[in-house]
Amino acid sequence: MSYVSSSYTTLLARLKDRKLVQWALAYGAVAWLVLQVLDVTAGPWGLSDVVVRVTQAALVVGFFVVLVLAWYHGEQGRQRVSGPELLMIAGILLIAGLLTSLFIAPGDRIVDGSVATVTEPTAAPDPTRPSIAVLPLTNMSGADGDRYFTDGIHEEILTRLAQVEGLRVISRTSVMGYRAPEQNLREIAQELGVDYIGEGSVRRAEDRVLITFQLIDAGVDGHLWAETYERELAPAQIFEIQGGVAQRIASSLETRLTPEEEARISSVPTEDLEAYELYLRGREGLQRGTLEGLELAIGYFDQAIERDPRYAPAYASKAWAWSMQANLTLPPLVAMPEVKAAARRAIELDPNLAEAHTWMGFAHIHFDWDWPAAERELLTALELNGNSAEALWVYAGYLELQGEFDQAHTYLERLRNVDPSSILHRVWLGFTWNYYFARRYDEAIAEGTQDREIFPDVPAAHLALGLALAGTGRFEEAVEVFEEASSLDDSPLYQAFLAWGLAEAGRESEARELLTQVEEISEARYICKYEIAVVHVALRDPDAAFEWLDRGFEDRAGCMSFLKVDPRLDAVREDPRYAEALRRADFTSSASITGTQAP
Repeated sequence: MSYVSSSYTTLLARLKDRKLVQWALAYGAVAWLVLQVLDVTAGPWGLSDVVVRVTQAALVVGFFVVLVLAWYHGEQGRQRVSGPELLMIAGILLIAGLLTSLFIAPGDRIVDGSVATVTEPTAAPDPTRPSIAVLPLTNMSGADGDRYFTDGIHEEILTRLAQVEGLRVISRTSVMGYRAPEQNLREIAQELGVDYIGEGSVRRAEDRVLITFQLIDAGVDGHLWAETYERELAPAQIFEIQGGVAQRIASSLETRLTPEEEARISSVPTEDLEAYELYLRGREGLQRGTLEGLELAIGYFDQAIERDPRYAPAYASKAWAWSMQANLTLPPLVAMPEVKAAARRAIELDPNLAEAHTWMGFAHIHFDWDWPAAERELLTALELNGNSAEALWVYAGYLELQGEFDQAHTYLERLRNVDPSSILHRVWLGFTWNYYFARRYDEAIAEGTQDREIFPDVPAAHLALGLALAGTGRFEEAVEVFEEASSLDDSPLYQAFLAWGLAEAGRESEARELLTQVEEISEARYICKYEIAVVHVALRDPDAAFEWLDRGFEDRAGCMSFLKVDPRLDAVREDPRYAEALRRADFTSSASITGTQAP
């Protein structure tokens, strides 16, 4: 025991003589400084991920090299490094960094400490995939109050069918306009760009449910099959019918299901009939898209969850409802924690629920500014359901905000293919916004003009058009567009866009007067402070602009995610405070997503 103690004492003495602790601390301080400089300069200087990884790996290897040299020189009685040794250290560090970059290929990314491989994006949906539109089911119960039930079953069939990768399934929003169609099925198929049409009816009577369904080849207007299902009015029986219809359609169209797809299609998320009906009522409110509908929906989802705390789709839909209120009618600090909590619980209960991953990804983009986490969630959602309009839309927006406009366009095209009538790709972060952020103003104007014609009563459909018009110097036309939007909704958001347009048009006094009103209203009604900041940029008042951006960061405002790509900030991009803003929104440390593949 005395020998061990003596050896330990001797080792400590030798470490002290060679000053290993001092060397280690000094090296650690220098390495920390290098990493801090790299973090600040990587974004503005456009340093690639390979440079960052090589530097990090070299610093790790260098730590051990320095300790060896410290020990060696201590043995020789001197504490300095010769010129040849410095060259040797540099060579070792360079080799270590290059080896690391070889093991982590350019298409890889570090996510949560592990290497994730990504490949080139898919260019467009495979045109050889069979395409189908399932029209709204007819309510045969004789009571309008049962429509939510019929529409809910229709939506559930679509949801299950959409999870089949081998099919292109038109989403619910694009087929709901055909509830009582005047056209024949062939004309509907041509309008929606599909090969097959599904239609049917639902009758509910006491404790039984009767569902009929038929699949039609639109090209020849011929029936492929028709089936009648009569079951007990119980969730397990209803889910069995919905899954059976989806499987029968896939089989008829010679689409082979994977075991994972079969499991998802045949899942039984709840066995509580009342919870299921509350969930369907919530989905009805959610689909209205109004503030009243969203509030009703959240109430129904909460009741469904109270009945069945393990009802994963109810949590996912609750996340959706909260996300639609965040940044528009409710402050993010109020709404977004609800989104994340509901989405997280849904994922815990059912990791294969694409909708839950979609809204978790949405929260990571517009609240956390956690870009790698957002990418991970959205790629998972699209792998689980490549026909999900919401997942395609959120992922396209993610790409836009990172400056990957061509890739974003690819996924917007996919969105248009599965949801041709959707408002998603025509309002927020759709085609017009993509063109605007890319400074392709003429194309943005052409697309935005269509948006306004299709949705004349939706104020948000006017915004990107007004911005694009201003981008080409057509300021008075832009003001007219913003005035039209603000006349449709008295929200301070639209007033802020109008103030920006007035400022760009040189009507400074009018702009300042309106801006003062907006700032006063913002104390009582929520508005993203970013939209106030850009007005100050247009008024050539950068100090006030950055003060409002600071307030936006304090709010965790969702539109702070526009920082990297918004042309309205061009006048302050050389200001050091802009680089700091990018860092605060984590743009400077977010990995390049070029080459990312969504399924």
